[in-house]
Amino acid sequence: MKIVFLQNTIDTQGGIIIVNKTLGQAFLENGDEVYYVSLRRGVVHSEITYPKNAKNILINHKAIWDTPRLISAANAFRKGKIFSGASIIAKRFFYDIGLRKDFRKCTKLLTSINPDIIICSHYELLDCIPKKLLSRSINHFHNTFEHVLLFRSYRKFFLRYKDRLGKFIWLTRASCEAAKKFGLSNSDFIYNPIAFTSKTVADLSQKKVLFLGRFCEQKRLDLIVSLFQKTVAAYSLWDWHLNLYGIGTLDPDIEQKVLQDPQISLCGSTTTPKEIMLQHSLFMMTSDFEGLPLVVLEAYECGLPVIAFDYGESAAEIIQPHTGKLLPYGDQNSYVHDLGQLMQEEALRKQLGKEAKEFAVQFHTDLIVKQWRHLFLQLQAKEAKND
Repeated sequence: MKIVFLQNTIDTQGGIIIVNKTLGQAFLENGDEVYYVSLRRGVVHSEITYPKNAKNILINHKAIWDTPRLISAANAFRKGKIFSGASIIAKRFFYDIGLRKDFRKCTKLLTSINPDIIICSHYELLDCIPKKLLSRSINHFHNTFEHVLLFRSYRKFFLRYKDRLGKFIWLTRASCEAAKKFGLSNSDFIYNPIAFTSKTVADLSQKKVLFLGRFCEQKRLDLIVSLFQKTVAAYSLWDWHLNLYGIGTLDPDIEQKVLQDPQISLCGSTTTPKEIMLQHSLFMMTSDFEGLPLVVLEAYECGLPVIAFDYGESAAEIIQPHTGKLLPYGDQNSYVHDLGQLMQEEALRKQLGKEAKEFAVQFHTDLIVKQWRHLFLQLQAKEAKND
């Protein structure tokens, strides 16, 4: 079977490319032919190694995927910055012209490849897919359906393809049900796979808390730092340590707080998340929103309990009372209380970690790939029937 992963960038580190790499490697091992087709480079370039036997194609080697936002132009006009607003509009005009050119190149390429399956990782790229290939195409949306409802442009785009696409695949049951209620009846869900398995689990006796992820506003590193500091002070946990691993640039104010606190370390990025997780006893998360955070599933695979604010649609589906602590968003008092409890009670950490490890089995790659394979066969049968 010939399978294409369609992406907007080739080199943007994050969950989407990790999932595509994990699935692609599994498909290759099954004997499939795998292509990664990317439109452009990302704003922040990362060295990413794709599966060895996959075909990796970049449509535009020079351009960056960084869309000038019209809402930014509107904000500039409201502030009286006429020249700045007009400049953004002009940039968007020429950006769109260049993007349409890349889309046409992509359409031509997909026609020549003539894949059996297209997995589109960014909804905008559905416009690249030739009409005759839409019935064998899957829109794999790496965020919640709540996110779709936030933007009128998203809603219009998805409705335009609702009767033309092979399948809409969502990350969670909750998103799938919401999409169907909205009118996208051709929806299903498949969980993301964990990129690794671990025969061992963290012993959870080490007095170390972990954050691992991108250093960006969405992840609320300011809350990670302040909640850890408040908990340490409230319960006199002066022998505990917080390690921050991630890519990106930390806000200068947050970095200053970290540098001044001997119980917090800024550890840089890592290519070995499993080894890092196995050295800790607890995972902290305070994100504003998430789709299906791979890092939570990876923590579970290592037997690591998770404490998090309720970040939205998928939170309760994967952070359950027997695998960690999920607090109402913004309830810092409850977060400090529960974090303190977890840091003080090793037996509780071990019970949650044991349950988390068992919960992680359903996200193992072999089981997830079986669901994808079943979906492929469904699409092929449907296409053969229509022919």
